[in-house]
Amino acid sequence: MSGAPATVDLKAGYPRLRRAVLLGVLVTMGAASPACRTDSTKTVAAGNVAGDVTSGGHGLVVDIRTGGADPAVADLKTGAGGHQAADVKAGQASSAAVDARIGSAAGPSGRGAGTLDCMVNGSPLTRERIAALATRDGLTEDAARRRLSGAMLVAAEALRSGFPGAGEAVDPLVLADSYLQQVFSRSTLCGNITERQLRQFYEVSYQPGWTVDVYQGDVVELRCCPSLADKCPAEQVKGCREKNREVTVLLEQVGRDWKEGRAPSQADLDRQNPALRLTDFGFAVFPGIPLERQKGKTLFDLPALRRIMALKPGDVSVPFESELGFHVVRLNRFRPAITAESPEFLEAGREELCRQRVEQTRKDYVSRLLQAAVIEPPLPPEPSSKP
Repeated sequence: MSGAPATVDLKAGYPRLRRAVLLGVLVTMGAASPACRTDSTKTVAAGNVAGDVTSGGHGLVVDIRTGGADPAVADLKTGAGGHQAADVKAGQASSAAVDARIGSAAGPSGRGAGTLDCMVNGSPLTRERIAALATRDGLTEDAARRRLSGAMLVAAEALRSGFPGAGEAVDPLVLADSYLQQVFSRSTLCGNITERQLRQFYEVSYQPGWTVDVYQGDVVELRCCPSLADKCPAEQVKGCREKNREVTVLLEQVGRDWKEGRAPSQADLDRQNPALRLTDFGFAVFPGIPLERQKGKTLFDLPALRRIMALKPGDVSVPFESELGFHVVRLNRFRPAITAESPEFLEAGREELCRQRVEQTRKDYVSRLLQAAVIEPPLPPEPSSKP
């Protein structure tokens, strides 16, 4: 190529201008196109940012593949020349052109040519890259464009900060994710979660999977009335209880057998007293609410419930008398409700609160970068998450 300055032919009515001047105008004004997704076609090759740039609305055609001798404009292909846009391929120069490889590719590898969709702080983002992400993750085009734009900005911050491996990264999504994970890590954001914050989180946001205390066990009993729901004549129940008081001796033996690891069978009980019955039981209680205000339990009266609730798993009660008859109980299992003090919540709640805190902090950081960035054409407003 000769040393004569490169020139371009403009459409009718325009003088011949030096290529360097026109290119400077295009770089400064973002190709002077009011919207880069209208009828304009701009071909960008990753790594070189070389191609034919056409502004459909103005009819300006500039060949930037050859570079030029003018010191005011760098050779975008080789990185030689001026200081205003030096080495776009390596991403080592002005903040307006940090690593043009980022976001310019048509596929997930980060390389390849495509049709320009918009510019993010001077770096190109292609339509093909947006479409590929939208298809892969099931996003709308606007959501994919916003996500890629944010990733490009975070990746640029990683490059400027000297983040390990940033110079070799070609996919802004991968680089941005690695950068956010390190800068806004769980150890950084979640080490100071207090008990008060956990309690507030439980009361406002947490949905416990278990809200009642559950008691399960075995009981050997002689019932004078099947349940509290049955209408047993009072005189009949009283007579039954008076007649069978000696059954407590048999129930004491059952309790001793349980404590020593022996399990009485129904056949054994029948031989001693045919009225004795061995069965299991279970009931649920809402913590923090007095028993008398809760839905009535039909298997035991309130004094019997309190006796059972005072046991620990594996404990055996002494024989006791209730409104329904005589009983001895072994508590096998107690599952407490998940409250703000439950170990189960303290672990799960801290984990969920940490996850939400990390996610929101990273989202806020990317939002601030997007608000401060120059994106042409601008991104549409982000849809509100509120109904």
